Amino acid sequence: MREKDFLTSVAKSMLPDADAVRREALAQNAHTTPRKTAAFPLKKAIALAACLALVITGTAIAQHTLRPPLGHTLAPTETQRALSPPASKPSPASQATATATAAPAADSTGKAGEKTIRPETPKKSGALPKAPTVVKPLGSFAMLEKALVELQSKYNYRQSEYGYTTTVRAAVGADAFGATPEKAADSTHGTTNTQVANVDEADILKNDGKYLYYATDTGAILIMQAAPAEALKLVATIAPGAKANAQTQRQLYVTGNRLAELYSDITEENGKYLQRSTARIFDITDRASPKLVRSYTQDGYLLNSRMLDGAVYLITQTFVPMDFVAIDGKIGNPETVLPRCGVNGKMTALSADKIACLPDVTEPSYLIIGSVSLTNKNAQPETAAVLGGGGNLYMNEKAIFIAETVYQQAAEKDRLVLHSSPKTRIHRFDVFAGGLVQYTTAGEVPGTPLNQFSMDEHGGYLRIATTEETDHVSNRITVLDQTLKTVGSVTGIAPGERIQSARFVGNTGYLVTFLRTDPLYTVDLSKPAAPKLLGELKIPGFSAYLHPWGDKYLIGVGPDGDDNGTNGGTKISLFDVSDLKNPREVDKYTIPDSSSSVEYDHKAFTGNAAQNQFAIPVMRYNMRHSQSGCLVFEVINGKLRHKQSLQLATDYVQRATYIGQSWYLCGQNSAAAFAIESGKTLSTLHW
Repeated sequence: MREKDFLTSVAKSMLPDADAVRREALAQNAHTTPRKTAAFPLKKAIALAACLALVITGTAIAQHTLRPPLGHTLAPTETQRALSPPASKPSPASQATATATAAPAADSTGKAGEKTIRPETPKKSGALPKAPTVVKPLGSFAMLEKALVELQSKYNYRQSEYGYTTTVRAAVGADAFGATPEKAADSTHGTTNTQVANVDEADILKNDGKYLYYATDTGAILIMQAAPAEALKLVATIAPGAKANAQTQRQLYVTGNRLAELYSDITEENGKYLQRSTARIFDITDRASPKLVRSYTQDGYLLNSRMLDGAVYLITQTFVPMDFVAIDGKIGNPETVLPRCGVNGKMTALSADKIACLPDVTEPSYLIIGSVSLTNKNAQPETAAVLGGGGNLYMNEKAIFIAETVYQQAAEKDRLVLHSSPKTRIHRFDVFAGGLVQYTTAGEVPGTPLNQFSMDEHGGYLRIATTEETDHVSNRITVLDQTLKTVGSVTGIAPGERIQSARFVGNTGYLVTFLRTDPLYTVDLSKPAAPKLLGELKIPGFSAYLHPWGDKYLIGVGPDGDDNGTNGGTKISLFDVSDLKNPREVDKYTIPDSSSSVEYDHKAFTGNAAQNQFAIPVMRYNMRHSQSGCLVFEVINGKLRHKQSLQLATDYVQRATYIGQSWYLCGQNSAAAFAIESGKTLSTLHW
């Protein structure tokens, strides 16, 4: 068997079921007996992630080493000056905006040079700040070269048949979970459940009020005419842009007459296996005949993405090939260590002046953010990177924050050993009109966040909830200013327990921790320098997901339980948080022997504010078989009312949405429309 085929077959044979991995992680976090699912062993998932990293890169991986404290706005060095934001602050959102289209990039040797920006016709929305007229270089190849040569010489890279490597740490619990407050009640169709208003998130289902766009498990993208609901029909199928396998994350964005398909895949180039992420953009003016307009590709695994003002931001991480040869501290061919990106398959090395190097770099990987416009086919993609890693992501209309877990390590003989007390380094990228991305600064806080909803910015302050692991486990919320300097914190929350969900709404933070019962904590964040713990509620089970509902309620979805821990069921809770000092569970609904994908994927939650309803997919189990469905609830006068149970015959429900007076369910091989009032099946579509 050829080496390529062997590696591919091994990788595929070891790939876990994503749902099972997440359910197992929930059970582990809850410190209880795993729920009744065919859980994939967590240790095996960790080992698999490490194995795949080696197969993908075939190069050196030396991720987490002993790091001095940051604090961390950058020290006043050449690096900080290179990373400093423009002297003049961006204009207010109401001012006219300009597209950041850079002059020809510096060459690969990273020679200095500031870049002139060409103005464009002002946008109507004015949501993004005006791009700076001059974009300062983030770094130079000389800075990058020095950092990489020091990394190569400092750490013990060992030769193996796959390349050079050290101890590998696999990231577990990738960012994918959370949700958003309900949108205005006049919405006539469902949208993706997102964290921040106006900042869209990719999903397998998109809905524009007339058509549904669905990324199937086979990799094909279906365009379905959904209105009228009595005549649901398939109008077009887009063939996958990459082989449908577990390496591929295929998700969608739709805006106006443009559709973007995002995916990661492994490719072979010059005998090396490379992982790259791609956005394919289609003109769907004629829904029955989508046309590929262009594609944008950048190196690395797709950590996450967002869409703002018609631009899609791809966030990827790729490992630096550390088998380069350096003579007298110089790397002969710069392109061998630079990440690559390009349009329509024409890949070129990213200019070194777009890569930031922090003073204490210990991460031989690139965190890359590339933006590509869906609405302006002539706009050039914008890209920025930092020599470092990434994980959970939070984005608003001004900036992108990416959390990197920093593990302390120590050398033991010929290997690196992980120690406890991990910290979180936060990278901030500012975003401007035209998709311009500018790396700004970094900060560091104790502990590690759970997911994207562990971060939120309000009034110019970033709040982040983390779990600390020192000689004991506890939790905290840290408040940072715009330079990511800590200005306040509340610590010692729920000793011995771990955060299971977090949510920030305005000046209030909500945390759920768990050991045997579920404490819901409320935190006053109105004074950034002095955040204060206000209230606490302990009930059985725990909410793995919190969703604000109106001005006074939170909806919680998670494992049901008793005084001894979880019991294998699912509980939907309605919390009254109008009195933050005394939060109350005013109603609940339990489903025995079940689980919901909402526990680990906020996009599976569908709120229909116009009908005062919400829907969640639920999987029920018994000794013989499992049964999938979607439960619809109403919130009336502080009470939960189970209104309907909808099903897709023998199919597994993955998403629910609505248009007007109809619900729509999408599964692995079918879709169906239902009347909102009666629950009657209106039409069904199979593929």
